[in-house]
Amino acid sequence: MVFIRHHTQAQEVTEEAVKKYYEEHLDQFKVPESVRVRQIVTDTKEKAESILRRLRQGENFAKLAKDLSLSPDRREGGDLGFIPRGSFPREFEVCFTMNPGEISPIIPSLYGFHLFKVIEKAPGRTQDLTEVSNKIFMQLKQRAREQYLKSLLERLRSQAKIEINRDVLERMTL
Repeated sequence: MVFIRHHTQAQEVTEEAVKKYYEEHLDQFKVPESVRVRQIVTDTKEKAESILRRLRQGENFAKLAKDLSLSPDRREGGDLGFIPRGSFPREFEVCFTMNPGEISPIIPSLYGFHLFKVIEKAPGRTQDLTEVSNKIFMQLKQRAREQYLKSLLERLRSQAKIEINRDVLERMTL
């Protein structure tokens, strides 16, 4: 590995190469719209309806999640963090149509009955070159190493005289 690193040092990755890669692969650097939500999960629709009434009367969502939710995230007040569009089950995508502060209707799933509260929304965006330049640099550097190793092996194979002694090979046991 030291040999490869030493011999690929001459193949420096330039800022221009990083910028060119970024511009040619912008789709790789898109961050989808995301929504930060809290959830409460119950095992019956009746419990979910009771909690929804309490929420509409002004009770604190995070406190009710801690006290009443069946979900493991109840310890954080039901906070699921930011969820990118497309990673929620389809029935929960309603959260992307809601505004911060809104509470969802009761949503049934295989896990129970859910209530969501949208805390914050983040629009989709493309990461800046400054955010991803190190990642691109490392990727291009790795490609250069792989290409160097591939060409080195091809050159060595073409120059090597290899004979295989089938008799000896067949007598060997592994």
